[in-house]
Amino acid sequence: MTIVATSATPAPRLPSLAGRWSGLRDTWRCAAPAPLAGVLGAALDQWHHAGFTVWLTACQSVAPGPVDALVLQARLLPAMLAFMLGAMAWQWVGPARRAHQPLVLALCQAGCVLAMTLAAGFCGAIAGIPAGTGVRLLAMGLVDLVASGAGATLLVLPLLARGDPLHPRTSQHCAG
Repeated sequence: MTIVATSATPAPRLPSLAGRWSGLRDTWRCAAPAPLAGVLGAALDQWHHAGFTVWLTACQSVAPGPVDALVLQARLLPAMLAFMLGAMAWQWVGPARRAHQPLVLALCQAGCVLAMTLAAGFCGAIAGIPAGTGVRLLAMGLVDLVASGAGATLLVLPLLARGDPLHPRTSQHCAG
């Protein structure tokens, strides 16, 4: 007869690959509204006063750093910033607030803001694209979308690695 000792507490269970993939997918959904709303706002600024074209021209001639590019954005693209802030505020008061824990939503938005600040430094490279304003606007939106998703993922990744639940309910997502 063999006696086997077992511990009183089971070992922590790591989330399955499917659970981690779902968490990453929902993190990107949480990061997407701000840059997508920013593209709409920049299109409005372009239509109203050619703000996007002026911003790209200034970025190409001066080659500002990320912070200077954001200051320039605030002056030339007010609708873009308003749309982005509106999308982020809607996540806190809309359906997304009920779908995510406050910590996850805060980390997701902090990653967006940090990454889009760094992505603003790419405005000189975007200005060099030999295409029309619409293509450049979409390129900047794509850069912001990828950067904000990556930034949000980097901040939320430690929660995924520890196995903490990202969502109180698994069927809802952050897109609102």
